[in-house]
Amino acid sequence: MSNSNDSAHGTNVANFEDLISYVTSYGGSYNPSVPGITLTQLGIMQANGSQAHNTAITSKAAAKDTERNRKLTFNELNVLSSKLIAALQACGTNAAILKAARAIDAKIKGRTKLTKADAGKQKTNTNETNSENPEAQTKTKKHSTRQTTFDNKVDHLANYISLLGTVPGYNPNETELQISTLNAFHGTLKNANTSVIATKTNYSNALINRDEILYKDITGLVDIALAVKSYVKSVYGPKSPQYKQVAKLQFKKYKK
Repeated sequence: MSNSNDSAHGTNVANFEDLISYVTSYGGSYNPSVPGITLTQLGIMQANGSQAHNTAITSKAAAKDTERNRKLTFNELNVLSSKLIAALQACGTNAAILKAARAIDAKIKGRTKLTKADAGKQKTNTNETNSENPEAQTKTKKHSTRQTTFDNKVDHLANYISLLGTVPGYNPNETELQISTLNAFHGTLKNANTSVIATKTNYSNALINRDEILYKDITGLVDIALAVKSYVKSVYGPKSPQYKQVAKLQFKKYKK
């Protein structure tokens, strides 16, 4: 089901609540023999559908929030990398170390081609998609490529720290450039990345649950609503005011 049309999913849930209100007002004449469309079961479906829809919305917001936070955190890395180059130059390190540091700096800033190892990691991630769904595959490829980029930057900083540890004269007074601080920042980057992975997983699972509850054939909220409308039509007739009440309520399935 579409994960970008939250208002449409919400309309299904809201209309289902209206549907329950109408059939409840019919009193004892609403007396279906089908267990799945009794008032009791409709109330349970309404509660489950509303919770699933709300959870999908809140988990989506959480995923976006962690992605924004990760972007802000990783944005600090480019400036820090430039400062480290300058610090190495200031402490009189040799040309070989500076060359290695500049190579890492270029990777961090995306100014160099992927190494075979990095390219292999990216290819593996982007290939783990749903081959039966081209649109989903394209979206997953973009997300996987982005994820690999952040993973790589974490690795690049780790390599930077290892390199700095081999430089005898590297002992800056500036706290942000000290190796202990860099190690802490490396941990911050890893945590920011892990948070994005966790919240996106929660969001994906919330979508699966929402789609199961709202759109599963026969037992999903939409099909149950259509069954209720058919029952009202059978009891009161197609031209009855009761059927006209429920007929105007729209319920739609939203495909991927």
